Amino acid sequence: MTDYDLSSYTIKNKFDQILELPKRLGVSGPRKMKEINAAIIADTIIRRSTISRSAISQETMLSPATVSTIVDGLIAKNLVMEVGDGESSGGRRPKLLKFNFSSGCVIGVDVGGTNISGVVTNLRGEVLLRVKYPYVTSNGEGAINMLIRVIDELADGMRENDSSVVLQGIGIGVPGLVRPNSGIVALAVNLGWKNVPLRKIISDKFQLPTFVGNDTDVAACGEALLRNEKTINNLIYVTIGTGIGAGIIIDRKLYQGSHGWVGEIGHIQVVEDGLICKCGKRGCLETVAAGPAIAGKALQYIRAGYGTKILELVNGDLNQVTAEVVSTAASQGDEVGMAIISDAGALVGKTIAYFVNFLHPDVVVIGGGVAKAGEILFKAIREKIVETSLPVMARTVKIEPSILGDDVGAAGAAALAIRQFLSNPLAGAK
Repeated sequence: MTDYDLSSYTIKNKFDQILELPKRLGVSGPRKMKEINAAIIADTIIRRSTISRSAISQETMLSPATVSTIVDGLIAKNLVMEVGDGESSGGRRPKLLKFNFSSGCVIGVDVGGTNISGVVTNLRGEVLLRVKYPYVTSNGEGAINMLIRVIDELADGMRENDSSVVLQGIGIGVPGLVRPNSGIVALAVNLGWKNVPLRKIISDKFQLPTFVGNDTDVAACGEALLRNEKTINNLIYVTIGTGIGAGIIIDRKLYQGSHGWVGEIGHIQVVEDGLICKCGKRGCLETVAAGPAIAGKALQYIRAGYGTKILELVNGDLNQVTAEVVSTAASQGDEVGMAIISDAGALVGKTIAYFVNFLHPDVVVIGGGVAKAGEILFKAIREKIVETSLPVMARTVKIEPSILGDDVGAAGAAALAIRQFLSNPLAGAK
């Protein structure tokens, strides 16, 4: 992923960004400046919903001739439509422009720990088609072959649905360490991948722009894109599942740190001298609040003789106890389930409170399998944030569930491809 984003473009910093963007991209010359201007214009049309050419020129400080040339190019690609006349300011009524989100689509794939899921979305990020399969392989090469088959199936399904829509790119979310600029998966233990040039493999296979990111990061992108609220500039997405991680959006741009490896909040110590984590440290958040820890706590209660619906839900088979089962029991009023989920939520909330104090985001989104526990979990998280954060910050931050649900990983990966496409819309697929 590139290290820039145009969606935070505002009047007060227009001139600085116009001068600075080519330098940050490491390019120069009229062709590259045209690409930058096209991204600025497309972003302006999207944000304003409908807008005239003259209004774009005034808002972006680009010349009327530049705006007209680029808008004509976007119309030729069916990315922008004329949708009627605006108000006249004394002369001819201006034509209003609107972005055509249905003119293209992207594929997003979430390469999870136990399942691989994929979606086709339009350029707004709305899901049009979805597939999901469990893994039937235990080696790295097999995982790549499954990924390719899923992309093939989605592409075929898209063409059967509407052969006129242009496939503009592919986004992939991976549970591991990803070098965002090269698309190389440095390490994904569950998939058996180490230094896998995944972007090159997929882009060579499908001849399409391909982008690869950490699964939690791309989920954050998806949540930010689909919410599309002008008041949400800073967002943290926290996933609670087999592991716990965070994706961070600052000024509507994905924050990736120096090497693209950020958001490992599951490995923040919350219990001094606690259990050994898979990272080698003791007392990490994952050891007490992730899915396996929740299931393990339930087993402790059962073996200690506590009466609980959890045992009933698994028909007495302790091997079937999972965080999802515990969440179900909690939602049915089971005291043991409620206590386990509440305790996990409090520890997650305590950790999130550090980020609220430090970054003060507009919203913290909670997703992942454990989030299906619902209000029992969210109540514990909110209460701990109020207790731990500065009052003024706790009052103003929203704690919300994912709006993408089970699609969050794949739709987030699609959002990664959309963001990249919109950074250079004139260069999209024909």
